[in-house]
Amino acid sequence: MPSPTLTGPQKAALILLQLGRERSAPVLRQLSDDEVEELMTEVARLDAVHDDVMHEVMTEFVRSATARLHGGKGGKSVARAMLEEGLGKERADEILARIDSRGRPFEFLRDADQRQVMAFLTSEHPQTIALVLAHLTS
Repeated sequence: MPSPTLTGPQKAALILLQLGRERSAPVLRQLSDDEVEELMTEVARLDAVHDDVMHEVMTEFVRSATARLHGGKGGKSVARAMLEEGLGKERADEILARIDSRGRPFEFLRDADQRQVMAFLTSEHPQTIALVLAHLTS
């Protein structure tokens, strides 16, 4: 039986119902008062929901959530976008500045003359050489 067309808040209300009280509480804490009110209005309006409708909404949710799992790509620009969206530009800049200040091991060698690095490594143990090379770009 095909489901009637549901709005986003109606679908979200159904998902919250499936999560139950304990698991939906942390979700609700992340929302604004207006968003909580809108969702709880939909929850209060719900009577019995047909299994087919619930299954369709949950299938759509899982499909949407897992679509982002395939071919995911990270990087500094992705981190910046996520931080700016969640915390704002100013806070994102602060966090990224702290991350950048930590640096990466052996990053200083990326700008070093390759012949000098090779000269320093010639008398080192193979494990030390492998460790340094693992942190350099090919």
